[in-house]
Amino acid sequence: MSIEGLQSGRTQKLHEQIHKMSGRDIQLWSVGMVIMLLFAAGFLVVALPNLVSGPGAHPFQAGQLVQLVVGVFVLIMIFSAYVFDQKRTQHRTREELIREIVFSERMESFSLVDPLTQIFNRRYLDQILPKEINRANRGGTSLTFLLLEVDGWSMIGRQYGELVADQLLIDAAHVLKCNFRGSDTVLRYDAAKFLILLPETNEQEANCALIRLLNRIDTWNLETRAPYEMALNGGLASYESGIDALALLQRLERNVQVHSQHPAQPLRAAS
Repeated sequence: MSIEGLQSGRTQKLHEQIHKMSGRDIQLWSVGMVIMLLFAAGFLVVALPNLVSGPGAHPFQAGQLVQLVVGVFVLIMIFSAYVFDQKRTQHRTREELIREIVFSERMESFSLVDPLTQIFNRRYLDQILPKEINRANRGGTSLTFLLLEVDGWSMIGRQYGELVADQLLIDAAHVLKCNFRGSDTVLRYDAAKFLILLPETNEQEANCALIRLLNRIDTWNLETRAPYEMALNGGLASYESGIDALALLQRLERNVQVHSQHPAQPLRAAS
C-alpha cells in the first residue's frame, strides 16, 4: 500500500462528495424557482381578468391591482435573490469545511509517514496490523512478517557522519519499496529496522521475495558510488489464526538481535 495511493484515494472521495453536494444545491434552488414561478403565474391568472376589465372598471382599483402585481413580482425576485445568495454562501462554507477536512486528512497521513525515508512509520503499524489480521482470519489467507535491520548503520554514522547514515536508510527504504508488491506494506519499524507486511503470502513465497531483495541489493552495491555497502539481516514469520501478532513481532526482534551478533547466519523464520 503506497502513501500516494492513500492520500489520493481520500482526496478523490472528498471531491466526489463536493460534486454531489453542489448538484443537490442546484436542484433545491431550481425547485424553489419553479415553485415561485408557479405562484407568480397563478397570481397573474387571477389578477389578469381584473386588469383587462372593461371601461367601467374603476381606475383607482385597477391602479392598485397593478401595484399589487408589481409588488408581488418584486417580492418574488427579492426572495429568489435571497435564496440564491444563501445557497451560494452555504456552498462556499461547505467547500471551506471540506478543504479543512482534506488538510486534516493530509496531516494525518503525514503523521503516519517517516519524514526521512518517506515510508510509513511505526504508528501506521497500529492501524494496518488489525486490518491485515482480520483479513487473514476472514479469508483464511497467509500473512507473513519480514523484519530487516540495516547492518553497520551505527558504525557508518560514526565513521562518515549522520548525513551519510541517513542516506543509507533512505537508499534502503527505496530498495525495499521497489522490491515488494504494491499490496505489501513497508514501514520503518525502528531506527535502522524495517518491517514488511506481506498479505496472502506464506513463508516460502516470502523467502522468494527475500532472494529477489538480496539480488537487488547486490546489484545496488555494484552500481552505487556510495562509500558504504548496503547489507540487511533479519528474519521472517507467518501469522496463524489465534497467535498473538505482537508476540510474533517480539520473536522476530529477538531473531534480528541474534543475527546481528552472528551475521554469518542466514535469514530465517522466527521460532
